Amino acid sequence: MIQINDDDLEQKYCEFRNKYFEAKNDENVEYFGLNFAEDQDSEPIYKVYYTTKKSRATIPNLLKVLEKRNMIRAINKIDDTINKGCVRYEVGLGNRTNLNMEFIYNWIFEQFSFVQSRKIEIEKFCNLKCSNLKDYRYAALYYIGMIIDFCSPCQVNPKAIKLHYLLRECKNPEKIGKDFLVDNVHIFEQLNELQIYGLHQLVYAVSKMLHNNEAELWMVAVDYYNNDVTKYKIYFKKFSESVYENMIAVFREFDCIYLVTQVENYIKWISFHPELERYGIAICLDSNNKWSVNFYH
Repeated sequence: MIQINDDDLEQKYCEFRNKYFEAKNDENVEYFGLNFAEDQDSEPIYKVYYTTKKSRATIPNLLKVLEKRNMIRAINKIDDTINKGCVRYEVGLGNRTNLNMEFIYNWIFEQFSFVQSRKIEIEKFCNLKCSNLKDYRYAALYYIGMIIDFCSPCQVNPKAIKLHYLLRECKNPEKIGKDFLVDNVHIFEQLNELQIYGLHQLVYAVSKMLHNNEAELWMVAVDYYNNDVTKYKIYFKKFSESVYENMIAVFREFDCIYLVTQVENYIKWISFHPELERYGIAICLDSNNKWSVNFYH
């Protein structure tokens, strides 16, 4: 078992920021992330998300087709401590009309062929709606992430594709931050109605963490990896301090004692970093029944 305390978190945080020159300049950084898992042989994962301005300078050829269709609303190149030798991006999708979203799904199945066997499950996620507008039936998919190993200039080895679905009702799906409604109770009902194996327990856990509407639901996501592992995630933001206590109680209920200890150490560590605004949290459960939590700043 790897033992990590708050002093270790600080040391590794400093090492991470020092390793990546671009991450030292706050003007280049959109988000900073820190992941913890119940896996007792894993260390915390540090991540830095670079701004769209910084990331657009290095868009790989794989994403040029999205750029040509005017579908890149935002883009974040990511450096982390686990995907060594790989390129990692997350793309905020714009212009999410039915025609463009059908193109996106076809593009995903073509470029990330290992998800073709998950078409039925992905079709279930397509039932999520963020708008009642007829031409935006599939607009809830608004962020996609990818991890790619460029073995050579001519050989690409996709390792993961990440699909993020917005959990809100928007008056204008192209302006998701204005005139929108979030109803946590209704959203949990919708997620359960998808009847996706592995998502029910995640909904149960997050609903207990937010039982008094102590946060705003943000996204549901599914990560597909080329090793047949699937990870489900529910994101929330605008959370109160009580969420931490609820989170620890739920992880204790699931007997995730190692994860509880890590969350407790994180709470101590983050209290010494007021400059790292606490933006969002994702609670995760993978197909191997392993729990994890991601913190975003």
